[in-house]
Amino acid sequence: MNELRTILPYFRPYRASLVWGLALVVVTNLFTVAGPYLIKLSVDRLGDPDVTMGRISTYALLIVAAAVFGGAAKYGMRELLNGLSRRIECDLRNDFFEHLLRLDVSFYGGTRTGDLMARATNDTMAVRAAT
Repeated sequence: MNELRTILPYFRPYRASLVWGLALVVVTNLFTVAGPYLIKLSVDRLGDPDVTMGRISTYALLIVAAAVFGGAAKYGMRELLNGLSRRIECDLRNDFFEHLLRLDVSFYGGTRTGDLMARATNDTMAVRAAT
């Protein structure tokens, strides 16, 4: 939980992107559910004696529209959330580098360069994977 409190301030500048990205997650899920439901309705209506070609065409159009809008929502969601994670990762790397610049020279005498590089790489990658 402390780790979450540590990275939470990095999300604040990107609240709007986060809200829109999460809203698109909901929209994507709605369209994902809508497709099979529309297929169920269209298959159920095929047995009706009063079914017309216009009604079948309407269901076909609705199924295609659900797939297209669902795909667009998924694309937008991925663009927003992946971009958000990259910007947060960049902010973390910049802050880490600024912190390294403020450290005393004696710190670098006892710390191996590989340890610093591993810390910078692994920790920021873990945060990106979590977002």
